[in-house]
Order: sequence, then C-alpha cells, then structure tokens
Amino acid sequence: MNHRTLRTFVGWSGTGVHSGVACSVELRPAAYGEGIVLVVADHRARVSIEAVVPKPGATALRVGPHVVSTVEHVLAALVAHGVTDAEIVVEGPELPIVDGSAEPFWTGLAAAGARDGPEIEPLVITEPLTIEANGGSAHWLPGADCQVHVHVDFGSIQGRASAPVPCPAFGAFAHARTFALAGDVDVMLAAGRGRGATLENTVVWGDDGPKNALRMVDEPILHKLIDAIGDLALVGRPVRGHLIVDRPSHALHHAAIRALLRA
Repeated sequence: MNHRTLRTFVGWSGTGVHSGVACSVELRPAAYGEGIVLVVADHRARVSIEAVVPKPGATALRVGPHVVSTVEHVLAALVAHGVTDAEIVVEGPELPIVDGSAEPFWTGLAAAGARDGPEIEPLVITEPLTIEANGGSAHWLPGADCQVHVHVDFGSIQGRASAPVPCPAFGAFAHARTFALAGDVDVMLAAGRGRGATLENTVVWGDDGPKNALRMVDEPILHKLIDAIGDLALVGRPVRGHLIVDRPSHALHHAAIRALLRA
C-alpha cells in the first residue's frame, strides 16, 4: 500500500441535503502523510473518529468551531480511489448532496488524477472483533486485503452487497442515491433534516416499495455499502482485514471504528 494524493483540484457546489442551504466543496492535493484533512475557513481537522460529532443519518465532523455534515459520499470516493492524503475545503454546514450519490465525486476524482508516494503501513486486523450498536452489529475479521460487506434488513429493504477497498469497480454502483423511509419523512423535516432532499437526489421507500424510480433494483442496499466505505476513512489509514456490517448505520460504523482503534 502506498500514500496517494490528487494531481490537481476538483470541486462541486450545490445544496445540503439536510440544511437545504448553498454549500460547496473542493478537493485539493496534500503532502504525503498529511492524511485526509477537512478545511473550513482558517480551521483544519484531520478526518478521524475523534472528530466525529453524533448526528442522525450522516457522518459529521468537528473542524474548530464548525461542524461539517454529510461527508460520507466524498470520503467514499476518496477511499475507493485509494486516496490517503487530500484536503477537503468546505463552505457551508455540510457537503453538497449533488445527485444524492457518490458518482459525481468518483468521476471528478478520476478526472483529477492521482500521484502515488511512499509506502504506508496499514492497520492490520489480527483477531476477530464484534461490536453491537444502534440496532446492528459489525464484525472485523483478519484478511489478506480490505473488504467491506453490508447485510441490509430494514423491513421491505433487504439484501447484501460487498466490495474491496480500494475499489476500481466503484463506478458500477457509485450512482446509488441516499434514501429515506416514507414513514420517517415528516419526523425528519420537523427535526430540521432533509430540507434539501428531492425525489431526484433521494429515494423515498414506503412499505410497498420505492415511491420514485430507482436507478437500479438494489439501490438502497448499494448506497449503504457506499456509506460504509466512506466511514472507513475515519480509521485514519488503510485497513487490512474485512468489515462485515449487519443493519448498517453511521452510528454503528463509528462504534465499530472506535472499538477497533481501542483493541
């Protein structure tokens, strides 16, 4: 495994899916060993589990006095490309949702290109570890490479998906959009969440299935895989081993990473 950063800048602007306000993000090259760093105004924070601020339905990180939400899709694209060192420069309270998926970030990073540097020491899983949190469970297992597996069981949304990390084939499922259960929509809006969600960037799923057209039959399951890959960036370095997540959620991923780093 080697350090990897970007060759050039790439950026996006749009609306935050939860805040509903205008925001933007630019990904920039970084020095080898710097890690993935969030930059807001004059404040910087390395992407890590220590920076996580609990928020429902998203991964949010503290950067000085700021909290930046919904970082997982950009992180998933970075992790899938094998990028270990980059700056994420943000304006606004969260990253733009763009089309609701990780595809815009994946294709933008591919166009920006990458530069490989010196070797990087991965975190090696040597013993099985199981964590239960937020109604699900996560299992770390030794392995010769890194793989992420998700087992989804949310009522009428059920299925399995997996991918290696880094993931050259990420583009095959990167366009899976975020989703919300129809029964939760009013509660989310009342709590100030989902203000930037539309039927174009969010799949709404009812008891009888999706309320809007899917891009692929297993879109919600594959989006859960994207979220799990993105949250893997919170480890702070590449992992050699397998992560298996049953009933995935950001809160479960965070608990699993904290347990791994304590082990």
